[in-house]
Amino acid sequence: MRHTGVKIMKNKIFLILFAALLLYTLAGFFIAPVAIRWYIPRYTQKNFHCRSSLAKVRVNPFLLTVEAKGFSLDPPQGPSLV
Repeated sequence: MRHTGVKIMKNKIFLILFAALLLYTLAGFFIAPVAIRWYIPRYTQKNFHCRSSLAKVRVNPFLLTVEAKGFSLDPPQGPSLV
């Protein structure tokens, strides 16, 4: 019985799937929140000509949820957005 567990762990497909799951997890929990906090203010500045900020961003890649706290959007100096 023990030999079967070692054989499965050394299987190339199992190792590839495990590495893909690990990469997905690390990217979802750690890289995505940083990327969102970096990208959103630049996007609003470029497209809407106003400032925005995010205090905290949480991403759960397994539940496919994004939670953003402390979002603020300062209106532009010129005409209003709406």
